[in-house]
Amino acid sequence: HAGLAAIRRAFTVGVTALNWAGQNHTFTAQERYEQALAEAIDAIAARGGAVVLFAQCCGPSAVEDDRPVARRIYAMLRCKERVLLLDRPLPPRLLQAAYGQMDSFIGTRMHSVILALNAGVPALAVGYLHKTAGMLAALGLAHRALDIGAVSGAQLLQAFERLQREAGQTGAEAALARARRVKAALPALLRGAAQRGGSGEARPSPKPTPREREGQTPRNRPIHPAREER
Repeated sequence: HAGLAAIRRAFTVGVTALNWAGQNHTFTAQERYEQALAEAIDAIAARGGAVVLFAQCCGPSAVEDDRPVARRIYAMLRCKERVLLLDRPLPPRLLQAAYGQMDSFIGTRMHSVILALNAGVPALAVGYLHKTAGMLAALGLAHRALDIGAVSGAQLLQAFERLQREAGQTGAEAALARARRVKAALPALLRGAAQRGGSGEARPSPKPTPREREGQTPRNRPIHPAREER
């Protein structure tokens, strides 16, 4: 991207954010969460990094649109000249490619974290559902999960600094162990993500075969669940 190429930087960090208060009316810490991300981004920029603020989802409803959140966070920043705001829709393959160009990642959208990890990018997750922490625990990375309701700028920065240290470790044994855990766990996670769409969109269930239809009585006929929150 031309805007990113113009920024002299030591490293590049990708960030995703969402409007969780709009999707969960019991969540009252939206403003604090956005402020925490803004503080962390400013601190990363002050250390010589460039930040790409991605608006991964643009609907379908207004509360699922990440663009207003990304713009609010961008408006709070002191180091805007070191931050690139990407607030246009990108297809999953392009998102995967863009996330793969980052040196590290701070994601709230769970699928952004999955895509970053699949591209080999060290990632932190600001979790808004329990499955985010469960996913990272399955990869042996439970310490990289932060709670959206309690996260602060200082906590994010501390976790990011640890992420950078881990990424720079040269211990072959530790790196091999992490690679094996990730390799074993990622296929199932990616299959689950693909069933809902690469960036979280729902996909229709496959039609049953004639043999399957014959065995679908009213009691055992499959019930298609509502789409999960992304």
